[in-house]
Amino acid sequence: MAHRPRSVAEPPRLRVLGLLLLTFATVCLVPVGLLGSPQQRVESELKAQPLSLRELNARSERIFAGTVLSVTSPESDPDFQIVTLRITKSIRGNVAVGEQLRIKQYIPLAPNVDKGEEVLWYLPRPSSLDLVSPVGLLSGSFRLQPDPSGLSHRVALNDADNEGLWGPKGTLWDVYSRDEARDSMSARFRKYKYTDDRIEKILSIGDRKCQVGLEVPIELLVVLADLKPLPTR
Repeated sequence: MAHRPRSVAEPPRLRVLGLLLLTFATVCLVPVGLLGSPQQRVESELKAQPLSLRELNARSERIFAGTVLSVTSPESDPDFQIVTLRITKSIRGNVAVGEQLRIKQYIPLAPNVDKGEEVLWYLPRPSSLDLVSPVGLLSGSFRLQPDPSGLSHRVALNDADNEGLWGPKGTLWDVYSRDEARDSMSARFRKYKYTDDRIEKILSIGDRKCQVGLEVPIELLVVLADLKPLPTR
C-alpha cells in the first residue's frame, strides 16, 4: 500500500508559501502558475503521472538509503517535520554511510515515514529555506524490505507502487544499456560474492514491463544511478 503525504491543517505564512510554490514546481515539474492552495497542490501531485527512473536520476542531487531514527514536528511550526536518518548506503551526493542526516520538510509535500523504516530517497537540491522532499514526492520515496527470495539484499517499492518506473512503455533496457548495467554490477558487487548467475537474475527484472507493485532490487537502482540513459529514439 502506498504511503501518501499528510494534509495540511492551516496555511503557512505567505513568504514561506511563496518559496514552497517554487520548490514544488521545481521538484514536481509543475508550472508555478498552475498551482493553487497547498491541499490542491498535493492532490494535483497525487494524480500526476509518476516519474520514471530516468527522470528521478536526472533530477536528483542526492540518492541514499537510510533508517529513520525519528520524525518530529516543532510546536512552533506544526506545518513542518524534521526527519532524522542514519545513512546505510550512499549512492550519490555528499552523504556518508553511518552519518546522521536531518532533513526538514513541509508536511503536505513530504513522505509519511515512521521511526524504524528503511527508505531510499532521491532528493533534489534543498530550497532557500533548506526544505527538501523526494523528487516527484511519491516517485522518489522508496520503502526497502528484505527480499523473500534471497536474490537481492533489499527490494524497493516507491509511494506510487513503482508505477511507470521504467517509463511510459517497454522494458528497462529500452532506457539503459543492459551490458553496461551488467559490467557495473559485476564490478560493484563481486566483493560481496555475487555470482554471474545471481547478477543475471537481478538484471532479468528489467526484462519485463514494470507493472504496478513490482518490487525492484536495490542493486539495480544503485547501478543505474551512475549510468547514462540510451539516446531517445
